[in-house]
Amino acid sequence: MTGPFSQAGYPHFVGIARHSQMVDIPEEALSGHRLFFDPGEVHDCCRIVVNDQEVAVRLWPPFEVDITAAARPGKNEIVVEVANSLANLYDKDSRTSGLGGQARVWVLK
Repeated sequence: MTGPFSQAGYPHFVGIARHSQMVDIPEEALSGHRLFFDPGEVHDCCRIVVNDQEVAVRLWPPFEVDITAAARPGKNEIVVEVANSLANLYDKDSRTSGLGGQARVWVLK
């Protein structure tokens, strides 16, 4: 699933969606530098896992996390698990839930 749940045809979905992406990280990006991951727009909270290692749980912004300790040169799997509020189920309120925007990885020198 890409984008918010409500825009993907699930306006009353309540639960956790798992988004994953393989990212190629050059060795020079890790040499004495810190690596950060920004999942983009998160509605409501998220858990970030890199190479099967939990990096962070974020309940509110900012959602950016330092992934240096879990990253390795070459292929890396970045997983964002997004959970939303029960309001979509109990209130029948179609609140924006899920991921939106563009995720990115950047190097801090």
